Amino acid sequence: MTSVDTISRNLEDNRTKVYKKDYSFFNLGSVLALAKVSDAESCQCKRCQANMERLAQFSETYPDLIAMGEAGKRNLEDGLDDIFQHLAKEHGYSRKGWYKSLYGAIGLGVGLLAGILAALLASDGNGRVAFAVAATIPLVAGYAWGGRKDFLAEKAGKIV
Repeated sequence: MTSVDTISRNLEDNRTKVYKKDYSFFNLGSVLALAKVSDAESCQCKRCQANMERLAQFSETYPDLIAMGEAGKRNLEDGLDDIFQHLAKEHGYSRKGWYKSLYGAIGLGVGLLAGILAALLASDGNGRVAFAVAATIPLVAGYAWGGRKDFLAEKAGKIV
């Protein structure tokens, strides 16, 4: 079975074979984070054991995949996304800031509806003020609620 150290060594050995911008654009640093989480879960999950092998393969061949062009890059992105989706659905992991973005977007939608309703109901000519207040409160509340959930997930060690 592949170890996290092997994946880390492969990533560092091959890092000079790709441009710095490609390394950061494809977020190849997340391969190591995915490997650590998959390794921690692999004693209970067969798919995480298989994902460790896939991550080892990606860590060895990512310069070739990037050099292949669109098909290789798509293969790399899809493979890493598939591994993360498994960790999210089966083991409850999330990316940093995911809850804040999700609840912020929900707050934005609710705020827009509340703002439009408040502006329509404000019959004394203060529709803009009513809209601004009614739209801001749910947005801020959603963002704060999502930040709290992100904090709790990070505290529980469920952030990749």
